[in-house]
Amino acid sequence: MAEVNVIAEVAARVEALLVQRLGPDAPEPDIVPAAPIPASTEAVLALRNAVAGSLDGYDLSTLAETLEALVAAASLDAADRYVLTLLALANLDDRIGRAIGLLHDDVSRTRPSVGLIARILEPLTGRAAALEAAAPNGTLAQRGMIDHVGAYADADAPFANQELVLHPRIMAVLISGGPLNSPEPQLAGALMLERTSTLDEAEDPELFERRESNALAYRLADLPRTGRAVGLLSVGPDLEATLDVAREFARRERMRVLRVDLTSAFALGATAESLVRVVRRESIALHALPVWTGLPPRDALADPELTKRIARMLMAAPAPLLVHADQLWTPPAELPLTLIHYAAPAPTFRDRVALWQHDDGTTRPASEATAQQLATAFVLPPLAVQAARAEADAAVTVLGGELPEQLRRAAHRQSAARLVRFATKITPRAEWKHLVVPPNIKQQLREVEWRVAHRHRVLEQAGFSGHRGFLALFVGASGTGKKQA
Repeated sequence: MAEVNVIAEVAARVEALLVQRLGPDAPEPDIVPAAPIPASTEAVLALRNAVAGSLDGYDLSTLAETLEALVAAASLDAADRYVLTLLALANLDDRIGRAIGLLHDDVSRTRPSVGLIARILEPLTGRAAALEAAAPNGTLAQRGMIDHVGAYADADAPFANQELVLHPRIMAVLISGGPLNSPEPQLAGALMLERTSTLDEAEDPELFERRESNALAYRLADLPRTGRAVGLLSVGPDLEATLDVAREFARRERMRVLRVDLTSAFALGATAESLVRVVRRESIALHALPVWTGLPPRDALADPELTKRIARMLMAAPAPLLVHADQLWTPPAELPLTLIHYAAPAPTFRDRVALWQHDDGTTRPASEATAQQLATAFVLPPLAVQAARAEADAAVTVLGGELPEQLRRAAHRQSAARLVRFATKITPRAEWKHLVVPPNIKQQLREVEWRVAHRHRVLEQAGFSGHRGFLALFVGASGTGKKQA
């Protein structure tokens, strides 16, 4: 395996420099000295074992596969790979870390400095490439995989004397041998890992029909790199439709989906610069595709500086770039960022019924009749349906009552929460028994009620789904009960 060879190459270079540094005190090849073994000798032996394919406590083939996966996920080049391998060896085996300290002439400095990295890797990748890979603006640093600290905590240390620190999240991936299972706690609530089915999991063909939008992420990923960042801005209330675009891409690529809520992240104190660094690192550590949500409201985006910071953040985000917003947004024209505006299709009546009826294993599904009533009365996106089902299920357990009624109340609250910006809620004071009209008028009003309650039969089942709503004109002099009706 190529990565195992890289591990051996790096270990051999460190060993060669350490043997040269120790001179006459270096242990002879193929000779195991008697105990007690000096620390320097122990470091040399550990490096020789790594060259031979052995690292105490770790399966070298698993480590090689994990390194290879990180290289692919972060799009690292050969020099980046060598630097990452060196940092992994120094962190996984304290004896190799001790070798780094000996090469620094200070056993306490177990983290390789930029200058030492260049010395170690110069024959393997060239000095310039090694320095570039170890630089603060290099790929490893921009991906948030490494940090730079000054030797002896000197913030003004020269570049060559700065030490590289492998980020704990990347270290955790190397130790576990695969992607992590939860986002970094630093931004809990702002980073959410979505469940994504794998190729081997059975899918319910009746729950959702595949939308053509699922191919959009692939088209984005295949766009040629022309110096401009290009992303998809999915506009509308249905966040789930945007997540569907990401899920299909992630499913085929055997990835997961990481939802990034910008509003929550900024509320927690994250800056645009720090957030993109965290998201890039998390997308690597979790092997996940980020979807950017929670774009600030229109009045906040009127601030040109905030708009530019968000645009630059999205320009630096991993591809394919998927953004969800409730409203249209156009990035500043002077920045090389293009967002293709995409109006995600609303769930069909059949989709909505399936959402209310689906047995998700956590909440009680609605009956077919109740599901049809709810799907007719409320046009809610999938996430709102999930929230309403969770609320209704908890309400039945805590307060009692029948599930259909609790579902109706929960759905009404979800719908009202979306209308509060545009309308004022009123409580009806009149019932049918209060209406005094001739029998033929009452019959017509009852027909209007029936027409609204069963509109899905006409709009959906009879093929008139392009038409929306129902209009009724009430005519009469003032005081005849038009508003009451």
